[in-house]
Amino acid sequence: MKSAIILILLMITSFGFGQLQKSKTELKGDKLYFIFAYNEAIKKYERTEKKKDTLTSEGLRKLADSYFKIGDYAKSEIRYAELVSKTEATGDDYFAYANILKTNGKYGDSEKWMHTYFDKSPNEIRSKTNQVLLNKVKDLKKDRGFFALNQLSINTEFQEFGPAFYNDSIVYSANAIRHDGMIIKNYIWTNKSFLDLFIFDPKSTDSIVTKTEFRPKFNKKYHEGAVSFTSDLKRMYYTSTNYEEKALDGSYNLQLYWVDKKEDSTWSEPIPFEYNDKEFSIGHPFITKDGQTLYFASNMPGGFGGTDIYQCKATKSGTWSKPVNLGQHINSEGDELFPFFHDSKQILFYSSNGLFGLGGLDIFATSLKNGEFGKVNNFGTPLNSQYDDFGIIIDSLMKEGYVCSNRISGKGSDDIYSLSILKELNTEEYVLEKLINGIVKNTEGKPIPNAKVEVYDLKNKLIGSFTTKADGKFTIKAEENQDYKIHTSKDYYVSDTSNVSTITEDLSVSKNITLNVKEEIVIIDNVAFIKVQTIYFDVNSALLREDTKDKMENVIRIMNENPNMSIELGSHTDCRGTEKYNMKLSQERAFNSAEYIRKHITNPDRIHGVGYGESQLVNNCPCEKKVLSSCTEVEHQANRRTEFKIINRTNSETNGQ
Repeated sequence: MKSAIILILLMITSFGFGQLQKSKTELKGDKLYFIFAYNEAIKKYERTEKKKDTLTSEGLRKLADSYFKIGDYAKSEIRYAELVSKTEATGDDYFAYANILKTNGKYGDSEKWMHTYFDKSPNEIRSKTNQVLLNKVKDLKKDRGFFALNQLSINTEFQEFGPAFYNDSIVYSANAIRHDGMIIKNYIWTNKSFLDLFIFDPKSTDSIVTKTEFRPKFNKKYHEGAVSFTSDLKRMYYTSTNYEEKALDGSYNLQLYWVDKKEDSTWSEPIPFEYNDKEFSIGHPFITKDGQTLYFASNMPGGFGGTDIYQCKATKSGTWSKPVNLGQHINSEGDELFPFFHDSKQILFYSSNGLFGLGGLDIFATSLKNGEFGKVNNFGTPLNSQYDDFGIIIDSLMKEGYVCSNRISGKGSDDIYSLSILKELNTEEYVLEKLINGIVKNTEGKPIPNAKVEVYDLKNKLIGSFTTKADGKFTIKAEENQDYKIHTSKDYYVSDTSNVSTITEDLSVSKNITLNVKEEIVIIDNVAFIKVQTIYFDVNSALLREDTKDKMENVIRIMNENPNMSIELGSHTDCRGTEKYNMKLSQERAFNSAEYIRKHITNPDRIHGVGYGESQLVNNCPCEKKVLSSCTEVEHQANRRTEFKIINRTNSETNGQ
């Protein structure tokens, strides 16, 4: 794991000793390991083997971890494979090996060794959560359309991470070469320069990318990073390495500080957080907009293992309350880091390598409701990858932000990516939702909007009711390993029932549903008409003939079967005759026809007649003034028509969304 991520982990957990006596060379490797000189520690451990001395299990564990820390995941995997073959292997070793296999893309092998870990450590938090979700890797690897990521121009082959909003810019940590006399000071962990704070305007149009050092006063000779600002930007919380005091085990830890901006825009002297302690690390601060809650990561005693997320509340006296661990719902025996709280949406984001993910650190989210955090969600690809993903920040509108990752698509080491949020985030379910995505079409393949979709279980219990959108589509949130019946209906269409199953490893299930129009209805350009044979009138007459009344009875029957149906009865003429005469004649015919139907239906106001004269010809048969059309009698007959247009839907449709 890269140093940018593990800065909070500067206190090393002591592992149990193996059966073998440590050689002098291995002991030298241990000393280098404890001061984070992983490259040098690797040389000592491997030199031990070259001398034909056998590494203890603890030494082999540190060697595998050292390779992991410097990002050589291939060699880390090899060494962990050796470690888990030994009888002294612990549950932590199996978990670490399963995770490095995931990082290297070997998900099948990872699952096998994760089961070994489950057997070895069945009562651990991460064991329980990972068991439930072990078969979700395929789901997490599918892009659910929540995010889009893009490289930032400030990224280099070195480290850039830990962004924080500062007006229209971001403040972040990056490697910066420091000179002390003739000596360039490098970080012993990575052989790269120490981390300092820089500021960058993402909207800058400069052709040459430059990063400006942020407040040099705070850029000390060692690490500075993972900052957070109050909403008025007058106070900055930040993390810095405590290289002045060693812990009892010889390690150096991180400490938390804050500084206040003065009236002259300079910053005060650093004020140490009252719970700092040289024996453990506190870092990765995030302060809420109201300045009342401070989140941070720490490996202080009393946690669940590794580093956990804590919070403190501001007191009336200006101090901070005692740190409170957010609990095993949020934390695990692994490492939880980089908290970020979105105030307007009340969502806590953080990274973990103990909860179920794609590999390395994954970003998780949980909503705060009524003072309690809900279930934790992993949004999967592309926010997360098989590598380390961390340090997310999002703007107040929940539209844009930034995230850090050491994925191989970057420029090297840790990079910062811009983040676009494409749709509303759902943090309610830790188990990924199964989605039934469907579309309702007619027999011609055109989508049917406002169709009613009802979902039932196999016991005919209604699970949910939906309405198709303008494109005929619908989405149903479903449970895993269940069979459902989908009943689809719409006025003037024949209802249909389809079966669908979520007994699959796929994240979503697709279902196409086709509805047939009822025999007595015809749909033309999304307008419904009642099928009625042509109604004839005597020449120059608007009186209903006896032979048309049977056809009217069909309309009466359909309207009484559909009490919410409203009809516009429209009568038309051909072009022969004057426009004024044709309009008057068609209006009389429409009125008389509608009046006949009104006497035989419930709620007579549901039908009214409209005469259109010759204004809506269905073919090219107009009459220009005194010039008669050359159309045939059959063509003129097509224009002398009566239409029953359905102009009102049922309540369920008019109110549908």
